[in-house]
Formats: sequence, structure tokens, C-alpha cells
Amino acid sequence: MLRRHRSLRLVWTQRAPAWRAAWTLLALTSASSAAAAQQDPVTVQPAAEVVTVTARAPEDVIPAGTQRVTLHANQARVADALDALSGVRLVRTGGEGAAFQLSVRGMSGRRVATYLGPVRLDDPVTGVLDLGELPGAALGTLTLTKGATATSEGGLGGVLQLHPVVPVIPVLRGSITAGSERLLVTDVTAGAPMQLGRLFVGAVASARLSTTNGVFRYQPVAGSKEAPVVLAPRTRVNNDRHRVGLTVASAFEWLGGPSGNAVLDASVLQGGIPGFGLQPLTSAREQQSRTAAGGEVRLPLPHGVELSASTSARHAAWRFEDARLDGHVLGSLQSAGGQAGVGGQVLVFPQLLAQAQVQTHLDAALSRGDAGGYRAARPAVSGSLGLVGTLWDGRFSFVLRTRTQAWLTQLSGETRSRPGLQGVVTPEVRVATQPFSGVTLEAHLARAWRNPSLEEMYRPRNATLAGNPELRPEDGAEAGVAARAQLGVLRGLASLYGARMSNMIAYVNINAFDVRPLNVGGVWRAGGELEAALLLGRWGEVALGADVNFSRVDVSGYGLPTVPPLELRAATRLGPPRARVFAEATARSAAPGNLYGELPVRPALRLNGGVEVALFAGITTRVLVRNLLDDQSQTDLWGIPQPDREAFVTFAWEPGAPLGPTLF
Repeated sequence: MLRRHRSLRLVWTQRAPAWRAAWTLLALTSASSAAAAQQDPVTVQPAAEVVTVTARAPEDVIPAGTQRVTLHANQARVADALDALSGVRLVRTGGEGAAFQLSVRGMSGRRVATYLGPVRLDDPVTGVLDLGELPGAALGTLTLTKGATATSEGGLGGVLQLHPVVPVIPVLRGSITAGSERLLVTDVTAGAPMQLGRLFVGAVASARLSTTNGVFRYQPVAGSKEAPVVLAPRTRVNNDRHRVGLTVASAFEWLGGPSGNAVLDASVLQGGIPGFGLQPLTSAREQQSRTAAGGEVRLPLPHGVELSASTSARHAAWRFEDARLDGHVLGSLQSAGGQAGVGGQVLVFPQLLAQAQVQTHLDAALSRGDAGGYRAARPAVSGSLGLVGTLWDGRFSFVLRTRTQAWLTQLSGETRSRPGLQGVVTPEVRVATQPFSGVTLEAHLARAWRNPSLEEMYRPRNATLAGNPELRPEDGAEAGVAARAQLGVLRGLASLYGARMSNMIAYVNINAFDVRPLNVGGVWRAGGELEAALLLGRWGEVALGADVNFSRVDVSGYGLPTVPPLELRAATRLGPPRARVFAEATARSAAPGNLYGELPVRPALRLNGGVEVALFAGITTRVLVRNLLDDQSQTDLWGIPQPDREAFVTFAWEPGAPLGPTLF
């Protein structure tokens, strides 16, 4: 809804994101008014009036269990924003510049669906997505829905939605980061809006270049937790990574008519394979490339009706080579996926919106050489129905949704059983209420599922990690409650959840030479988050938090592999607006390393700190030191620790940015 006080009043009856409202203001007010229109809600102050943009339509309701974070120019890394969220853990393979995966309440990989605009990013064949590939400066906000959700296949742990930034004023920013392990990262972003009569168009492009050699020394630890064996110091080698990434995002609107957006994201990575066990594969090399693109168009019609259409496609290629003592190993894997869908929504009542959508999906894989030798395809069709509503002047909101999907898997190149037609129905309910000013109570109940990746099913049995064509989809149901409060300078969050998974998929050692994925049965999960923050206004904030994730795999009696039952966090950001000191501490308990707990992951303590200074308007510098205590206890399954103490310096430039209290 767009309201202009005093002489002018407009009412926006359909979806009204901040960038659309800001572009409308560009046509009505001066350029100086539009420069302030990037905040949400938007408030600008021309010479003699005040313009306010608010989103009150039901489709703009943020569902219960959802957190939305704004990425500032000097917090351009996706990891920085995700690290600060409760219930979230980043699983890293190295220091800054290395790959990292997102884990939400113990669920990771394809169990957390990740989207950039309308495009799903995680690989449909391997289920892998390295969030380090994304140029963070191309993103404006991110939205994380924690817990099982029916909105996407695989949403057992939640859905991460990355929203590209679309400029309402010309934007140019850049940053350079240098650090240990010979790290060098550069980000450059440029974009601008354009008005052609009643047509408003905005586009932004962000490029990322990074390189690191990944060499560091460590002291491996072998044996059981009760009787550890400390081995001689070694040097981690062949962990170098050289990456190029590009993200382009655009949006358009014909005032009073159709609107849409489009995204293109591509990256190329070359580097070494870290290696398994205590002997890194010094001669192994790999190359990865990934491309994803898509768009969405919306058409408003009379009487509160809106039609939409979307399409997206993605492609990934992986190639590896290793000249080992026992022969030359060479293989490649290509994957492709796409979707197309149509949908619609109608405003049944002023505060009740009905939604419907139908989509077709296709995942495909082609494997050659030592990576296997198969071709697989999985077409699918899905449909969803939903109701989004608010009551009592927005003090109570709800989302009711059900999703149905059916799929058929086809395989060629191998003589194996082929699964027939399969399907699933996943309902979801999320409600939120505000009984008092500043206090919100939330609850959700949902069922979710995950199809096995094509690699999990069809990787040949003679491969190092074999496939299993008899895998059944993972299934799960979750219930949760939460309370949020913002009372003066205090902000708090308390949440509890309980979940039951069926047919969980895990890689199991059949014997020393046969490792394959199996449906290992049921899993119980329960836990929650506790968070408190003291807001000091322009002088920063102090925050404390704790995440609890208890789990039990029925077949083994152990918890979920690599998931710590307890994690404690503390963070401070203190100082005047132009110069702040920050510190972050994380302590994690021990966790089982695999299904049967033979390879434990030891407890660890990490302390990071640094300082950030605004030198001039739009120019900031940041010094970060990771692992200040030089703790080497946080290791992977093979006893190789994450890098020791690391130092990084970032120089960011954003022309036109005001010099003020916006460092964080």
C-alpha cells in the first residue's frame, strides 16, 4: 500500500515491494527524495511533506518461523549474515574463500532448499551448493524459514531465499579482501534504474574474483575420543581454490500493469581436492562450473486477481583428475535442471488471499569415466494451494498451504531396477499473533520430504562411493513454537521444536571397500534457540545465544552425524558510528562423526575479532582475525583441523553512501 500524505494519495492494491514504491516516487518527487527510498518501510522527507510506504497486503506477511536480514554494503558476505542467525551453523572446509555449507537445526545439503530470486541453486544431482560462490554484494536481503516447510522439495530443514538487490538510484561499490593462505578476493557491483514513460527498469551486475592457495600446518589426531593419538605435524596442501563469479539481477514494472524480475548467476572454480584421511591427494585437481538463470512475470487484473508465470534453468559440470600411484583417475559429471510454472492469486476478502500454482520440473544427469557411466532423468509435476490472511488489524496472521508432487525416474546405461511413478502430499500451517506491543508468538506444523539425489541413486557400484537405486524419499514432520520480543533496548527470541524423520538417507560402510547410501530408518530431533540482545543505538549492541539440537538415529542410538547437541554464541559490536570493535565467540560440544559414532567430532572454541572504521563517506575498512586463540580442536572427520589463526583486511568503497551510523 502506498500512501502520500497531504495533497497526494495513492493506494496500491497488489504486491508493493520497496523498490516498486521507490520507483513510483521517482516519477512524483525529486531525485533527492528517491535517494532515501531504499529502507523498508520507506520514509522520505521532501521539502514540505512526508511520504511513507507500508506493506499491509496479506501476501506481504512474513510467515512464522521466518527471519529476514538486510545485507549492508560492508556486510556483503553471505556467511557474515548467516553466522548471526540462531539455529544456523556454517560447515566450512577451510578458511576465508573456502567452500561452506549451510546447516539449519542439523539439516544441511539438499535438505535446505536455496533460491536466488525465482531460481533454485543447489545441484539436483549431487545436492551440493557452495554458498561461497555467490557475490554477496549482489544481494539485498535474505529470508530464512527454519524448520520443515512444504514450500519446496527437500525443505526438511528449511528454505533460504536470497533476494537480489535492484537499485532505485545508481549504485557502484567495490571491495578488496586480503588474508592468510594468500587469499585475495575482489567484489565489484554496478547498477542503475531507468524510466521510460510508465516503464521502470532496474538492473545490477556483481562480479567476484577470489584466489587462495589453502596451505596451512596442522597436527593430526587419530584414534578414538577416549584414546586419541597425536601424530607428527603436517602441512595441508592442494587446497587451492581459484574462483570467478558473476550475478546479474533486473526487475521491471509497467506502472499499473505487469511487473517481473530476472536473475543470472554463474561461477567457475578450479582447485585441488582436499583429500581423504591423513594423506592429502597432492596430485588431484578438479574443475567446477555452475550456471543458473530464471525469471518471473506478474500481471495484475481487476477485482484483486493476479496471474504469474515463472521459469528457470540450471547447469553444473564437475571434472576431476588424479595421477595416483595405482593409475590415472579421470571422471566428469554434468547435471541440469529446470522448471516452468503458472500461478494465480485472488483477494477473497480484504485480508484473505487465496493462491494456487502448478509447476513442471526436470532433473537430469550424465556421468562419464571414473565418476560412473549413466544417464538419468527425473520429470515431475507439482501443484500447491494456499491461504494467506491477517485478522484484527494485522495482529494475527496465518499461512495455510498444501503441496502435491508426483515424479518418475528414468535411467539408461545400466541394467538396474527403475522406480515407478511416485508421489507425496505435504501440508503446512504457520500462525503468528501479537498479543502485546513488541511481543510476537508463533507456531508451525508442517510435513516435508526430500527425493534422493540422482548421484545417491545411480552412482555405479564399482565407484568409491556407490549408489543405491532402491532408495526411498526421506519424509518428516515438525512442530514448533516461538516467542519474539522487542522491549525498548532489549530484544529476545525463544523457540522449541520437535521433529520425526522417516527413511533417513546416510552413507554406510557395508565393508571396507563398499560404501553406499541406505535408508537407515527413523530419526527423532528436538531442540530450540535462545537469544537475547542489548541494543545500544548508535553505539552498537551486545548479544548472547544458545542452540540446542538433540537427535537420535533409531538404528544406531547415536545422534545425527556432525551435529553438536549444544552451541553457545556471544557477540559484541561496540563503538561510535564511524569506528566499532567487534568480537564473536562460539563454543560447540562434541558430536558423532558418522552414523555409528566411530569417528567423533571433538568440541571446539572459536573466537573472532576485529575493528571496522568509516574513513570517509562511502569508504570503510575492516580488519578481521579469525580464531584469535589459535584453537586447533575443531577438526573434520579425518582429524584435519580448520585453519589456525587467520587475519584479513577488507577495503570497501561505495560512492554516494552517507557517512553515518550504518556500519552494521
